[in-house]
Amino acid sequence: MGYDSTTGTKGQRLTFIDKQPKDDTCGTGPDCYLVNDPDTISYPFERRKPDAARLKQLAINSGTWYRGSNPNWDELFPGGDNKRVVFIDAGDAPETPLFWDGGFGNAQGILIVWCGRLEMTNFNPSGFNGVVMALNGDAAEEGLPPDPDTDAPSSSCGPEQGSFKIDHAGLKAWFYAEAEGGEVSPPGIELGPGTQADFLPGGDWRLLDLLLEDAPPERIDLQGWRECYKLLPAEECST
Repeated sequence: MGYDSTTGTKGQRLTFIDKQPKDDTCGTGPDCYLVNDPDTISYPFERRKPDAARLKQLAINSGTWYRGSNPNWDELFPGGDNKRVVFIDAGDAPETPLFWDGGFGNAQGILIVWCGRLEMTNFNPSGFNGVVMALNGDAAEEGLPPDPDTDAPSSSCGPEQGSFKIDHAGLKAWFYAEAEGGEVSPPGIELGPGTQADFLPGGDWRLLDLLLEDAPPERIDLQGWRECYKLLPAEECST
């Protein structure tokens, strides 16, 4: 549902879309973009994506990379390092969910599930502190490094992958999922019965530097009726 300060309490039921420039040479200014298609609205802010290639390489470097659908969670999350990066490539069996029963224990870190579905349950009230990301895409286009032992390429998948579900768990975490839900596919993020999700304690922009393709915005300025946000030091809005 599209919404801005002029549309009242219910919005205009517009679909957010990525707005493409007229061509590859026109730059980033407002004159570079055509009028929106009917019933659509462009995002009023820059969209940042997780850098899957960098995250997988970090996990390879630290020995916290896994491929398959039955990981040893205790080995992947053995201690209290809240910036420990764990990358799981689940694309060989995307219909088999990764099931993590926390046994009402505790874990910290950054978990990335690539081309699969994660289901978490039975964590203490503050049982998981960190970041959970479920991603999808073409491994070659995203530049994911090959597997360290076999040199096999990472798996690839479509937009129906990259989701997770949590129930009977307490989490202080940031969530991100790329699955595009629909009448058949489950939604990207499901918070089930008995789940309490709170803000990640001590979260700051420095953590986002690790996760995203580009540096996060330093500040957001309000511009005009459409609340057009720009990322400094850029000089023009790009939507």
